[in-house]
Amino acid sequence: MKRFIATIFLFTLINASSSSFCQGNLKVTSPVDMQITETNRLYIIGSSAGAKRLYINGISADLENGGKFYAVAILKPGKNLIRVVAEYPDGAKLARKIRVLRVVNFDDVKKFYDSSEHWAKTEIVSLSTLGIIEGYPDNNFKPMDSVTRGEFATWTVRAKGLKVPAPRKDVYFDVPKEHWRAPYIKALVNEGYMQGSSKEEFNINSRIKRNEATAVVVKAFGIKPSKISLKSPFSDVTLSTDDANSIYAAYYNGLVIGVSKQSKLFEPERDMKRAEAALLISRIKAIKQMRTRLYDFGDGYDASKYCRIGTKPVIKYAKATPLTVIADGRSTLKLSVNVVDSQGRSDISQVWANLSAINGPNNAAMAESSAGIYELEMSLTSDLIPGRKEIIIKAMDKTGLETSAKINITVKRPK
Repeated sequence: MKRFIATIFLFTLINASSSSFCQGNLKVTSPVDMQITETNRLYIIGSSAGAKRLYINGISADLENGGKFYAVAILKPGKNLIRVVAEYPDGAKLARKIRVLRVVNFDDVKKFYDSSEHWAKTEIVSLSTLGIIEGYPDNNFKPMDSVTRGEFATWTVRAKGLKVPAPRKDVYFDVPKEHWRAPYIKALVNEGYMQGSSKEEFNINSRIKRNEATAVVVKAFGIKPSKISLKSPFSDVTLSTDDANSIYAAYYNGLVIGVSKQSKLFEPERDMKRAEAALLISRIKAIKQMRTRLYDFGDGYDASKYCRIGTKPVIKYAKATPLTVIADGRSTLKLSVNVVDSQGRSDISQVWANLSAINGPNNAAMAESSAGIYELEMSLTSDLIPGRKEIIIKAMDKTGLETSAKINITVKRPK
């Protein structure tokens, strides 16, 4: 009976392990699991002694001496999954899963006043990572700039998750169908959540007021308006204030608190700042839930979150013709290499030769003569000292990963 139980325990142990028993191991030293980063690329470094093949997110990676491997994870904003699988000669497999969250941050949010972080950093970073709001090409968010009607319309549509089909005709005179914000504005207007300043114009670049922005969010997310009583939470929001119902509804649902926790002012007619817009949207119940899930490493890291992988180019062969060259200025040395890349030929950035051993440049570009074949020809001058010479060939892909090979030739003096 004891022997039977032991057998069952061993069988369970083997099948419970994702790696099963094999002669070898799989180590991923970088990146670490559950890593949060702002960069869009991370180097994948590890080793798997004894493995015959290795795959990263299904892409074959070259195994070097000792089973070392290198690759680049190309991260998209949000959740990214890296799965490394090593296969061994005995048929066993080892697997490692690395979860990485890439957040989107901005230079002027990191360093707002005297190198301190902006007070809305958490909300700005979260909404940017979720793809709801966006910054500028110079990697600044400009949190204290006024948000425009076009920007706020776009952000509201993304937060709401509305479909944005391309319009077939101009949405407004100042919103032609070719404008990248046109689908967002059309979607919001069609739902009745926001209107143009007139029938002809949306005023896409005009600044939106705090009361207007609050009314759009209250309407779009179905937040129940509150009856206005004589006791207002804001001294500057009265019965006659535009959008007073929406402001009250937003206040009693925790979306707005006024210009500060201490002040009872709302400043409804003031332009809404980009940081304030991020705060307003982030307080919506559905968005708060999205923000919570974003930072949950136990949720959503499946195959749909595989990030793109860049692997090192592989030099299949590198050869010189002839292997013995006469240094007479006339004899031609031809170098030829075959370079392949798991991501395809277009991923190879450059192939070059270090010819310093034969009095040439250390970065002589090799031209692709046919699919994956790179060549270079040169003549050796008579002032070259005879002997054995080592030429180094290097290949690099677009992610900056590099591989190399050596070619040895013999140089002789002319007779």
